[in-house]
Amino acid sequence: MGNIIINAIGILLLIWLGIFLYYKFNPKAFDKALGKQLEKSRDMMKKESVLGKRMTITRENGDIANVIVYDPHLREKTPIVFVLHGGQFVDGDADQLDSFCDRMKDEWRSCIVNINYAKIDKHPIPYPQEEIRDVVLYFALHASEFNVDIHKNAIVGFTGGALLAIGAAVFLKEKGFEIKGIIEVDPFLDDSMIKLTMINAHPSPIAIISSEFNPTKDRIETYKEYLDKAEIEYTHKEYPDTYYDFLEKNNPEFSGKQAFQKDQAISQEQEEIARACEMHMKGILDGFYTIG
Repeated sequence: MGNIIINAIGILLLIWLGIFLYYKFNPKAFDKALGKQLEKSRDMMKKESVLGKRMTITRENGDIANVIVYDPHLREKTPIVFVLHGGQFVDGDADQLDSFCDRMKDEWRSCIVNINYAKIDKHPIPYPQEEIRDVVLYFALHASEFNVDIHKNAIVGFTGGALLAIGAAVFLKEKGFEIKGIIEVDPFLDDSMIKLTMINAHPSPIAIISSEFNPTKDRIETYKEYLDKAEIEYTHKEYPDTYYDFLEKNNPEFSGKQAFQKDQAISQEQEEIARACEMHMKGILDGFYTIG
């Protein structure tokens, strides 16, 4: 098992190194103009105040990780769910899921940890995955302080955050910590996910949630074929008549901004489906906690 994990990490590092080298040496990748554009886009999603509690976590290497914690304030110990926003690794901010996480702390009856992971133009892969790993281990170590049952844990990743969740789970397994399950929402998929299935190192179980008009739905079908071959436990639910990012975008952080007024993913109909999806996710999470 140890060799499988080592091989898995090696494959992830090689793939992520390729991504990093491309962006580092391709003169059109992260030039100054694009860097400023990304900063402006990320800043647009930041809020002056949030519904949860902002926290900074000092990692073993001395770096700081930023999170927002949402406490349901229940007497009994609760599950803990780590949430990773979307943005294809370079865009977005944890603040964009503020309303979602605040709502889910009650609906899922869980402590929600919304991780503002580093973007790869600032800290190349695998830095974000290692950062997520360290945040999870911090809450495992301080579980009693947050009144959580650390054995009931899960990660929810949106688009690029879904890929980061898979990598973080591999790194956590190397440290002897098991993620009980991962929900991938409209996941960004690359060869690293396939490679992990081929060497029997892909985390399990997972639940894939996707929109009907997801531009990468063909990749999801290919991904599922490899999951089947590797006998990895998974479920997949595609929501009809939905647009990419419908679950993330039907919240005030998006719908209240002029830049998203014409976004097809935002409407009363899409919002109603998103709320039904959130209830479906509660069932998925409960299922994760009962496995094993």
